[in-house]
Amino acid sequence: MTFIKKHAITSVRFQNNNILVIFFLLILTIMPSSWQILPVHAAELTIQVGKLADILALSGSGEVLEVSGSTAYINLGQKDGISKGNQFEAVRLGKALKVSDQIVGYREKIIARLEVIRARRNMAICNITTQKEDVHAGDRVYQLRKGFKRIVISQFVMNGSSFNRLTEKIQEQLLIAMVKRGTKVVERSQLERVLREQKLNYSGLITLDTAKKVGQLLGANGIILGTASDMGDSISINARLVDLETGIAVTASSVDLPKTPVIEQMMSDGILSSGNNQPSAVRRRTVKVASRFPSYKNGFFKIEAIDMTRREDEIVLKLRYTNISGKPLRAGLLRPEENTYLVDEIGNQYPFKAGELRNDREFPAGVPRISEIVFRVPTSSTGSTFIFAGKLFCSSTNCSNFFATIKGLRLNR
Repeated sequence: MTFIKKHAITSVRFQNNNILVIFFLLILTIMPSSWQILPVHAAELTIQVGKLADILALSGSGEVLEVSGSTAYINLGQKDGISKGNQFEAVRLGKALKVSDQIVGYREKIIARLEVIRARRNMAICNITTQKEDVHAGDRVYQLRKGFKRIVISQFVMNGSSFNRLTEKIQEQLLIAMVKRGTKVVERSQLERVLREQKLNYSGLITLDTAKKVGQLLGANGIILGTASDMGDSISINARLVDLETGIAVTASSVDLPKTPVIEQMMSDGILSSGNNQPSAVRRRTVKVASRFPSYKNGFFKIEAIDMTRREDEIVLKLRYTNISGKPLRAGLLRPEENTYLVDEIGNQYPFKAGELRNDREFPAGVPRISEIVFRVPTSSTGSTFIFAGKLFCSSTNCSNFFATIKGLRLNR
């Protein structure tokens, strides 16, 4: 009897598992081919640029925190793109408005107009300029903004002096994000055509007179200008929306983008000086490697990429490890399925497949050791330059784990 019960339970579990598998396969069958999981770097860039667009495209709304005489304090600040001179409408909410028992809004009564006199990070101090009724804590405030018929998005300047594939990608992503939020944006092809005709480049748009001229030719009365700055572990992206008629920045925002190996590759690809007179700021070119073999070096190891070849659906990378610490070391790849991969300039990622250093090995001081790592090729199309990224553990007491990256790798044909 006990056996029959156990067998019945096992059978039910097996059937349930089969149902789950069939359900999963059914989802895969009906899933549109256009649904793809974004690589981490692409998703993160999209998210951060989306945050910029939220501030640049949408009017801020908040509430009054406190009122003292003709001064009102609101819960919007510099982090929300608020700056001195911004104006708000103070509104008192009334009866809830519903559609099928769903609240879609409230009746509004405009009671005052506010102007920001000082902006702090999380709040702003406002002067009550006009008033129909007394403003109270809890009243809603809505930012008053000029309506832009069309805006131009310039390419962002990297470290104050250059453009690259990353700045081009930021421009593309921001254009998409702004359109999704209801803003009319001049297509980049139109903008570059006008720049060519006027014999200008993107850096020329920083000058207000030039930006006004370009805006008039394109029927735009606003422009987004921005910068990208390398902060070491991250890229600080700053953007401001400027009214071309007044030259005043209407709002501004900033985000931080983690500097992954892919982002580093994009930063080194297509570098052009901001003084270059080509309207399309990015050319596809590969940065030359100064040394004979691209390498990584810290206080323990020098790792050189001495050969890289493709065979069918694999890429084989040959690395030469030299222990430069002066003492014997044991080291290996730390969880290589998670931490060891290649990335090309297109953004394709090549996961770890096999490698001798999956297990730790002895590295005598000063003696080079050559080891191969095999990577899977995820697509039929591969880029021309690669970055190797790998985390290594060190089991010796006199060294610690480290993350190595080697740029500028090329396949041997």
